[in-house]
Amino acid sequence: MPKPYKQNVYRTKRLELRELRASDWAAWASAHANALPKQSEWDLTPVPKSRRQKTQFKRKLAAQTKRFKKSGVFLWTMFARETGEFLGWIDISTIARGDHQIANLGWFTMSQHRRQGYAKEAVLKLVSVAFHELGFHRLEASIHPRNKLSIKMAKSLGLHREGIKRFYLKHNDVWTDHVCYITTPELWYERS
Repeated sequence: MPKPYKQNVYRTKRLELRELRASDWAAWASAHANALPKQSEWDLTPVPKSRRQKTQFKRKLAAQTKRFKKSGVFLWTMFARETGEFLGWIDISTIARGDHQIANLGWFTMSQHRRQGYAKEAVLKLVSVAFHELGFHRLEASIHPRNKLSIKMAKSLGLHREGIKRFYLKHNDVWTDHVCYITTPELWYERS
């Protein structure tokens, strides 16, 4: 049975995975200030300096925390254990409980930290958390077909390509298809 909303802190060899806190403002602002120029449509729009101020960060954080707690979304921020750098996040959202116990699994790495295995390391830890602590039975990663890096990661994680979700998500004002990769405890623990 799933526990009430409370996110624990998890550690891997290189990462600390936890909720974003007001005290993380400097790391968050630095990550956004040092992000590489937009390299693909999947990159964040740069946060201008005027919107990286501490008071705005705290307001945004409070609103986000309230919204996530209300909807039951789980969001873990990735920090480098050695340096404290803000690296990105992993989320479990679009949750269906009851007989389903399904959620969407998403990941994002700041552009300057990509291709270093951080998101994969975090997902490897958090999939087990999702199954054993949060009570999910199925996780889906729905990925736009042009998002080649995320598709590559889904494959490297051993997620199973299930098919195409037609007109799944609105992207740039157009309903787009997404490739659906899934795992369940049965599939996750039998992968090589």
